[in-house]
Amino acid sequence: MSSFDAKTVVEVPVDKNGKLVELESAQYKHEREEYERRIKREEDMQREAQAEVDPNDIEHFKRHCYLAIRDRASYEHSKKQMEDALANYKKHEKEVRNHYLKHPEHEEQWLPYLKKNWKNVVKRRCITL
Repeated sequence: MSSFDAKTVVEVPVDKNGKLVELESAQYKHEREEYERRIKREEDMQREAQAEVDPNDIEHFKRHCYLAIRDRASYEHSKKQMEDALANYKKHEKEVRNHYLKHPEHEEQWLPYLKKNWKNVVKRRCITL
């Protein structure tokens, strides 16, 4: 057994005014309030999700309005990309036609290469014929 040695004892002051208890209590209160807010948000989200599938609820209407607007925007974006691609195609087609008028021999020089390598070009560009 070891004996008590007064030289190795360190005195630790205790919170006589209760500040540590107050701090801990305030922290607990804050965490509890945060937890309650999170639970309320989750419940609200769950109620809203259930309302979105009920065709008689305003949330269902709002959800489908949102989806219609989103899909229309997606359509408009895709349509713009398609129009840009068509414009680029027409521009390049015009360039090819103009070049051909000046140098018809280039087509004759390039066609064998195109026929030989067309399948590789198609695979690299993910084009399907």
